[in-house]
Amino acid sequence: MRRSICYSEPQMARAGDISTWTFHYTTSVALTKGAKLKFDLQSFGRDIDWEPPEVDLSEEANVIYGLMEKGEVIEAEEVEAPESFIPQYEFTLPTPIKVGGKFTVILGAPPKSRSKNSEESGNRCQLTLQRRRPFLLYIDPKGKGNYEEPETFSMDVRGNNLHTIKILTPSFVSKNKRFDITVRFEDEYGNLTNFAPEDTLIELSYEHLRENLNWKLFVPETGFVTLPNLYFNEAGIYRIQLRNLKTQDSYISAPIKCFQESSQNLCWGLLHGESERVDSTENIESCMRHFRDDKTYNFFATSCFDSIAETSNEIWKQISQNIQEFNEEDRFVALLGLQYQGEPSKEGIRQLIYAKDNKPLLRQKETKSSCLAKIYKTNSPKDLLSIPTFTMGKGFQFDFKEYNPEFERVVEIYNAWGCSER
Repeated sequence: MRRSICYSEPQMARAGDISTWTFHYTTSVALTKGAKLKFDLQSFGRDIDWEPPEVDLSEEANVIYGLMEKGEVIEAEEVEAPESFIPQYEFTLPTPIKVGGKFTVILGAPPKSRSKNSEESGNRCQLTLQRRRPFLLYIDPKGKGNYEEPETFSMDVRGNNLHTIKILTPSFVSKNKRFDITVRFEDEYGNLTNFAPEDTLIELSYEHLRENLNWKLFVPETGFVTLPNLYFNEAGIYRIQLRNLKTQDSYISAPIKCFQESSQNLCWGLLHGESERVDSTENIESCMRHFRDDKTYNFFATSCFDSIAETSNEIWKQISQNIQEFNEEDRFVALLGLQYQGEPSKEGIRQLIYAKDNKPLLRQKETKSSCLAKIYKTNSPKDLLSIPTFTMGKGFQFDFKEYNPEFERVVEIYNAWGCSER
């Protein structure tokens, strides 16, 4: 049985590159005149996503069009996609294509572009890494609106030129006690990368450098490296410094406080927050890896909404399982949390965080959790933290008249959406 063939050129892109991308499709079935092909960019419309193209071929840059096997240009038509801000792009065949015939989708420079520089007239790749990034092509062989299961093109998106070196260190250490640091090699968009000249060497140093410590690092293929067993001989405040011997650029870590003797730790993380790159509800595993590995947080709490429309029982089960799997002592604390929307002014909206795993999702519309008083009555203060959030937000406000200090031990004042300070 003949199969269709889908491949893209190039097969690998660098994050943020501007170029012309070509998607070749060889059909396994005959396509009649008037048959339709619909290209789905799989973009969500965010600034970090793949740039949506224009369908008007009179534009000087960033267009999409189809190409028949003999070179005839086919204009695309924007088609609204359900639950998407970005349209799909539909092509109608002016002539039939036989079995084994080819159709090409081109994304970037217009067909009559005068510019030979693809960076001036091309289309911008997404700004995040992704292995086998999919693009979909739906086929309607007879043009009657009956689209079959999509064909899939794939392209690897890798890190771009080395731009920044980040040094991730503990904030507190003790004299003569060994600790590890992680060095991340990043492009200008914060992605891990090894895209640097082969002879690039990185030199490590810090104040009061021990004579026997003289490390020079290559840029690793993974884009990061862990340096073990560092320690300081004297109490004080230190900064790790890395210097690119090829460019002479220097990169300095956040300060490290070295105590004579100390059992204290300073931890960084999020009790209420999301990532622009990864949605915790849609892909909880990728979200946890992002905050643990990319952001190197010490702790993170989920914050899905309590409504059934936002968080189904199945999604809550997946979140709970991942919280349990990612929670790792002395490395990363994963906390099960949710946003509970109660009565405005009296209760407001809360970030509820459990201290233990496998706890139920408290829905405001369910009788047993219809108000905060019922929730507090059935839980212990040591097992549940209730954080008032958006206390000045319209529809979410909280007047603090029924403030419960046992459960509400902290209050959110600032977040990415604004300030709730009075």
